[in-house]
Amino acid sequence: MKKIIISLLTLFLIFPAQAEEIQWPPEEGAKTPGNALAWPTTLAPVQQSVAAMLNDGGSVLLVNDGKTGPVLALRYKGKVVLCYVVPAPVGGVPTSRCWRLN
Repeated sequence: MKKIIISLLTLFLIFPAQAEEIQWPPEEGAKTPGNALAWPTTLAPVQQSVAAMLNDGGSVLLVNDGKTGPVLALRYKGKVVLCYVVPAPVGGVPTSRCWRLN
C-alpha cells in the first residue's frame, strides 16, 4: 500500500513539471511526435464587415480573445471566414478585417 501511494505521489510531482514544458503548437521544424508540417495557406480578403456577413445569414463558429480585440471564425455562404475586430475608440465605430480560408 505504501509503495502505491509513493508511486502515485511521484507521478503527480513529475508529470505536472513535464506538462509545463510542452509547447502547443510545437515550433515549426521541432522534432516532436505528431508535429504537423507547415503548409502555405491562402487567405483571401473579404470586402465585407462582420455585421454585414451576420446580417446576410452568416453564423459565428468561434470567438477568441486577441491581443487588442476579438478574433472570430464565421461560416458565411459555405465558407470559413476569419475576422479580427478592432474595438471602437472612445466615441468611434469598431471596425473589422476578414479573410476567407476556403
